[in-house]
Amino acid sequence: MNVEIINLIALLASRPQGLRVLATTGHIHHGSTRFPVIPLVVLVLVIAGVIYAIRRSHKIRQTRQPGAWQHDQSRRYAAQSSDTDPIFDKMANDAKRAVKQSEEEARSRRSDHIDPEHFLLGIASEPETVGARALALCGAPPQLIVAATNRRTGAPGGEPRTGTIPISPSGTAVLQHALRESERLGHDYIGTGHLALGCLTVSDGLTAEVLINLGVTCNDLCQAVITLACTDPPKFSTKRVQWQRAGS
Repeated sequence: MNVEIINLIALLASRPQGLRVLATTGHIHHGSTRFPVIPLVVLVLVIAGVIYAIRRSHKIRQTRQPGAWQHDQSRRYAAQSSDTDPIFDKMANDAKRAVKQSEEEARSRRSDHIDPEHFLLGIASEPETVGARALALCGAPPQLIVAATNRRTGAPGGEPRTGTIPISPSGTAVLQHALRESERLGHDYIGTGHLALGCLTVSDGLTAEVLINLGVTCNDLCQAVITLACTDPPKFSTKRVQWQRAGS
């Protein structure tokens, strides 16, 4: 009935005689039913307002700056830095170097953010660390890790990305898993061995698939980390990596 009423109003309003009827009688006759004009006009205006608001919202989304979405994403990723600060505070020097290298790996591959595979490549770039040696003992030496990752993501090429690169949610999950593995093993620090375990246990990203395809299992990697950590105690410094507060 509402659609019929709206159409009737439009029909009457489109004709001079119809306007005079509306103005003089204040009612619309539809069959044997008489409808007051003012509430119906209000209804039409409300519907028109809703349609205008929807169209305007759609137009704003279409004309939005091309980089606005990326800016919003960067702000969202940067907001996660406070969640990872305690993790960085517990990192040994080798883990800090690997994490810093992960940004370079993301930059050389022109990625918008640091993903789990970049952390794995960062570990592989430090072959003398506990994490890289433990992975090698499990069948995933650095050269195989790099080759397998490049097959999935492509080798570095072109002009590297500039500026600070934030950590993605899945990358943050690697750091959180590394902290969890450190606590599970009774360690009071986070080293590359814990980062390697984080790369293997995180569900997002392709690191777990790469490592599993190379024959790495969680139990074997865990035992290798425990064994190597006993003979290679962590070293610490007060210097912190610069990108961890990206966007702050």
